[in-house]
Amino acid sequence: SRLNISLGYSCLDNNMTKYVDNNSSTDANLMYKVISKEEKLILRGENRFFLGRFELLGGIQGSYNMFNMNSFEKAFGNLSQNEYNTKLPLFSYAMFVSANYESYNKRLDTRIGIRGEGSDYSAKLSRIWNNLSPRIQISYALMPRFTISGNIGFYHQLPALTSLGYKIDDRYVNTELEY
Repeated sequence: SRLNISLGYSCLDNNMTKYVDNNSSTDANLMYKVISKEEKLILRGENRFFLGRFELLGGIQGSYNMFNMNSFEKAFGNLSQNEYNTKLPLFSYAMFVSANYESYNKRLDTRIGIRGEGSDYSAKLSRIWNNLSPRIQISYALMPRFTISGNIGFYHQLPALTSLGYKIDDRYVNTELEY
């Protein structure tokens, strides 16, 4: 048995600005400005067991996501102006199991697994059993340097944070989105 615990952090920081005729000499020329930041802190634990030619893996993952966006837009020749701000904290979680088999001569390798995910954004996204991602993979080495492989899976992914963080009248409106 081998236990692995990992901690990770990622950050995507976007700044986009557009001025009339690319003239940034005055704020009156500002047509569009977006500042957004997506941050994710991930804690993952997994345990591997070896039973002869089989390797079994199981684990859990939790992540804290923070999405912030501020935007400004002038439209229709300065006739309308929109400003938009959102801040979305989100906790997501996952569980996974897989089994791997490698033949004695190491020519055949098979893998099967399933992962379930959920988040605290809405009741619909919190149901881990609705967001199961199964997969299977088979590889066979025909010659020492030539292997043929095939895999199939059905994968779920958390909707984009820009969609989840969208508000109207200070209320998140995309609560019916699915993985």
